[in-house]
Amino acid sequence: MKETIVFKRIFERQGKAKPPGYDEGWKFFELGKAAAGRFECDKALEYFAKSIAACKNPSPYMDRAAILIKRLRYHEALQDLLEAQKLDRAQSREFVEDLR
Repeated sequence: MKETIVFKRIFERQGKAKPPGYDEGWKFFELGKAAAGRFECDKALEYFAKSIAACKNPSPYMDRAAILIKRLRYHEALQDLLEAQKLDRAQSREFVEDLR
């Protein structure tokens, strides 16, 4: 999955050291993706929130926004997407580069 790769690439591509909480954030992100794949949306939202708390990264914000949109929680989804965009610009511009 492209988002999974981006979660890791943000720090690895530029030779940056992994920030504190990276491994824990990655673990919760993967659990969130798995829960979303099983349509366990409440669990997925919890895991993405834990991933964000452990390590700021655009990927869990984007995946959480996708679930929120499906639940018609547009304002919250927009806030997550704006935060993902802000983090992407500050950390690596990975998503911007992938769109080109």
